[in-house]
Amino acid sequence: MKRRLWTLAPWFIIFSVVMFAMATFTFQYSRALCYIESGIATVSAVLVAAFSFWFRGYIRNMVKNTANHISGFDADYLDRYKYPVVAVGEKGDIFWCNSRFRRVLGSRSPEGESINSYLSGKDVFSIVDSDGTDVAINGKEFTVYALWAGDSVICHFIENTYYKAVLREYNASLPCVALITFDNADDFVTSSEEFYSTVAISVEANLQGWAGDYNAMYKKISNNRYMIIFRDTDVDKMISQRFPILKNIRSIGTARHIPTISVGLARGCKTVHDSEIAARKALEMSLGRGGDQVAIIKDNAYEFFGGTATTTEKVSKVRMRVIANAISRAVADSDKVYIMGHRFSDLDCIGAGIGLQCIMEKSFKKYSKVVVNEETSMARQLIDYAREKLESEVFITPSEAIKGVTARTLLIIVDTHIKTSLESAELYEKCKSPRRRPRVKCAVRLSAISTTSRSAIFRLTLCSRELCSTPKTSCSKQA
Repeated sequence: MKRRLWTLAPWFIIFSVVMFAMATFTFQYSRALCYIESGIATVSAVLVAAFSFWFRGYIRNMVKNTANHISGFDADYLDRYKYPVVAVGEKGDIFWCNSRFRRVLGSRSPEGESINSYLSGKDVFSIVDSDGTDVAINGKEFTVYALWAGDSVICHFIENTYYKAVLREYNASLPCVALITFDNADDFVTSSEEFYSTVAISVEANLQGWAGDYNAMYKKISNNRYMIIFRDTDVDKMISQRFPILKNIRSIGTARHIPTISVGLARGCKTVHDSEIAARKALEMSLGRGGDQVAIIKDNAYEFFGGTATTTEKVSKVRMRVIANAISRAVADSDKVYIMGHRFSDLDCIGAGIGLQCIMEKSFKKYSKVVVNEETSMARQLIDYAREKLESEVFITPSEAIKGVTARTLLIIVDTHIKTSLESAELYEKCKSPRRRPRVKCAVRLSAISTTSRSAIFRLTLCSRELCSTPKTSCSKQA
């Protein structure tokens, strides 16, 4: 709200004094001009007097009206409040405040100003219907409560600067557990034990340095798995820097072998135990998305950083044809096919599953389903869209899939090669049970196909064509 017109009274007074001075000066030169200036000054003075009289009456009536609506209080008692109190008119203008509020403003009188300018831009009438709001005035923090008193609103400013500072310090010191895993350690072990030892020591040294930069607690949990406990305020600094630790780890390797780490970090948990549980979920999400990234979980919402490493596996049409033939034989030897991805399935995971399901059903004429937990999936829109467009239901829950496993069931795993990140580890174990013929061998090979790199997309397309070109079968347009 704009200031009321009567707040211009000081300017009218100044204007009147100046006009009277000019009239006195011009009297000896031009009496006509002197009379005109005197008249203008007189009118201005009358307006100031009228406004002042009206303003005093307005304040007197509003204070009296306000006091009458507060049982047991009178106008004098309002000024004795031990905390700042402001009376606001029906248009949001301040018409009275006690001495405590003036002290907050540095002894300045705020009458006539809009109360919203002291409410951090919030509307005073919306505060009446709420449980208060937090504001800051001249370096002090308050919680403001407002209530109706007739046609006016009484605002109570309860100072809690110290308590809010303590709360901020508490939140800044909350434990944030980070669980880290050396993603591709097996690649270095296969290459050379000595090379692996050198790289593993360098990775661990970088992680220790990372923890040391923030005075955080560092612990090696097991081979290639680590835990660091940061403070919440440290995580804000890391986010602003986009987690340079990822780049530092990648710089350790060579052009042929590039080490990467996956980090699951939890925020907003009050205890280390709760933070560790949440960090495990975040780490599973990071691994499920391909690794080489940091996944931060806070209030069941995820934020991701990194994920720039690319695969360097050589593409071979002959090799893809061999894989396609192996998959074709495994599919032909099965009675049903389940396609399963990782937990917290995303768009590429569900998309790969739907594509393979269509190939199995249209090309191989096999009963096939995509195993997914829809409650935790991050691709619900794609699942709903597939249900709308496809002729039959293609999705099945893990529990239903486990009940339907037979001795000839084939399980194909997409978008992950990590056992701990599977949608259902129980289904995986049941399909590879020693009492049954192993039915996951080709799935492990296929899991390497469903990645997000350009070469991997090419391999997936090539392999799909090979699958579709098997004898006596053809893929439909829908597949």
